[in-house]
Amino acid sequence: MFFRVLLFILFPFLGIVFLSYGLRLPIDGLLLGILLLFPMVMAVFAHYRHIGKLRSQGRFRSARRHLLFWRLLLPYEAYLRMQTELAIEEADETLARSLLQKSRDTGMEAAFVWGMEADLERRLGYPQRAREILDEALEHVPPSLLRAGLLAQKARLFALCFSNQDALRQADLALSEAEEITSGPPHRYILDAIRGEIALARNEYRRASTLLQENLDALIESARISEAGRKDLPLHRRISRKASAFFAALTYSQQDEHQYPFFAELYLSLARACLGRKEPENAHHFAKCGLSFCSQPYVANPLQAILSQTTAS
Repeated sequence: MFFRVLLFILFPFLGIVFLSYGLRLPIDGLLLGILLLFPMVMAVFAHYRHIGKLRSQGRFRSARRHLLFWRLLLPYEAYLRMQTELAIEEADETLARSLLQKSRDTGMEAAFVWGMEADLERRLGYPQRAREILDEALEHVPPSLLRAGLLAQKARLFALCFSNQDALRQADLALSEAEEITSGPPHRYILDAIRGEIALARNEYRRASTLLQENLDALIESARISEAGRKDLPLHRRISRKASAFFAALTYSQQDEHQYPFFAELYLSLARACLGRKEPENAHHFAKCGLSFCSQPYVANPLQAILSQTTAS
């Protein structure tokens, strides 16, 4: 992606330089190109972040329309994954299934396809089908970060959609296996946050709220901290990350950065845990936090319901 964006910006830059010399403008062509290069880079980054903002607001058609611009800049697999994720979050079943089939046909990593398909089934209200897909995936995916992600997805599915004691025991086992594969941050925060959702399913409201709040805070903080300052990275990578962080800071606000529905869903679980503890003020606060991260209908509607309930009380 980096080289595609670099080439995309390089050609207009060279065009401006040669045009300036050709028209004999009263300014050095190279200087003019450099002056215009900076806002061009900002505009490209801003547009990519704008797609994330549209996505978080549930404006899926606009997001897909803007995403067309990135067909030339993103690797095709990354572009197809973004298309598919948008269709799943929109709950456009026909389009999502079509894109999932296209992903298989183009040879996308099978673990990604299984994970997206299971997420689609969960969002459409078919948890048993999602469970079967994840079980099939886990039969074929060897120990790896992808397997840990599928195990975490399975644990969340059991916590959110099944909630009987046998399913919750299986959720615990899935998280334990995932922890054997990866246990460092931020993955540890994700696994412990899911443990909070399992505790919520067991009506252990105090433990659920503690796990969810602590690990949500850690996840958000880790998302905001750039690796630019890491001393163990080579110098050229530190410079590259510092430059990316600088451009990002100029093109979107910190709040707009997070378009992840996952964060909003965790806030929904945290608000429900607070309701279980009979703390409506905290539930109201966390529901508002969830909506600030994502207003997609799938997660926004239950968050709005909690806001209405706690306002009325």
